[in-house]
Amino acid sequence: VAVPDCTGAYRNGAAHYRVAPGPDGSPALSIDGDLALPLVCYADLTCDLVDPASGRLEPGGRFHRDPATGTIDRIQISGR
Repeated sequence: VAVPDCTGAYRNGAAHYRVAPGPDGSPALSIDGDLALPLVCYADLTCDLVDPASGRLEPGGRFHRDPATGTIDRIQISGR
């Protein structure tokens, strides 16, 4: 998924998520204003978080598109 397609602010209950380009231009995810973590996005709308200490990929979740418009309007984080 291209960065412009997944960037934005999302809510899931009381949690606030923000996806924005990181320093290298790739997407980064911040939850409730915490430190943004690098995010790897895939064509099937799933995503993985990059552990900054080890570089390992951890399951992140997935984006969802609005069925009427096709724009990404939701994010589902693994375990939430």
